[in-house]
Amino acid sequence: MFRIIFTLSPINFSGGKYKRILFFHSRKTGGTSLNYMFASHFGDSSYIMKEINNYSKRYRVFHNKYIVQGSNISLLKQGNYHYGCTHFPSWKIHEPRDSFTITIFRDPIERIVSHYNYIKGKIERGENEDWLVKERPLLGDSLTNFIDNLPPEKLLNQLYNFSENYNLNEAVERIRSLNLILTLENLSEGILDINNMLGIDLKIMKKNMSKTSYRASYKEIRYLKDKLGKEIDLFNRLNISFNKKCICWDWAFNFFLVFKRG
Repeated sequence: MFRIIFTLSPINFSGGKYKRILFFHSRKTGGTSLNYMFASHFGDSSYIMKEINNYSKRYRVFHNKYIVQGSNISLLKQGNYHYGCTHFPSWKIHEPRDSFTITIFRDPIERIVSHYNYIKGKIERGENEDWLVKERPLLGDSLTNFIDNLPPEKLLNQLYNFSENYNLNEAVERIRSLNLILTLENLSEGILDINNMLGIDLKIMKKNMSKTSYRASYKEIRYLKDKLGKEIDLFNRLNISFNKKCICWDWAFNFFLVFKRG
């Protein structure tokens, strides 16, 4: 029996410095939009984004001259792709050295409220995707119920993605080893950084946005701050400051920080 092994075509980024791009995706941080931007750059974004969730194909897409890899740990570790994206935490991957690594952060409070709105909206519209069936019980009867029902790896997902034990020192070290850190609040400016650093031309796209717009009360925000204390501490250690403007108890955050390695 013969096994066909696909190898990377000679496409390099940033003048040949990097052979692949790997994006660590925390939920509700704008990651789906980034995935669509790269997929559009490679060709047919609708086809790529559909096939990248195909379990039978090991979440791998061959399109034009590109290989796009979704959440398959062993294949992400091997590095035989041009663009990889995953919800798996970074400490499970150990990507090859010549990878350009990216993540997007979002204010912890805004992220959880957006996650709540996203699930709530899909349930109200009668959708029944497999992952939604599993997460529906988390919703409860209120935002507070949702916060209490979320397991730590979902509540503190941005911290967990960089430390299995929610250790701040470990997370800071891993995050600072990334090539580029973006924030959702200023993602458009961050895309310009990606284009400049990698010599590509991504176009701004917005996908997977919540259609429900529940606004957290002052009491709920205080409760969230308490529950998200470790993740807030993480951003403080990384010197990410949040400029907050209160509008009907809905926080609008405007911040942007990029760490560059090398």
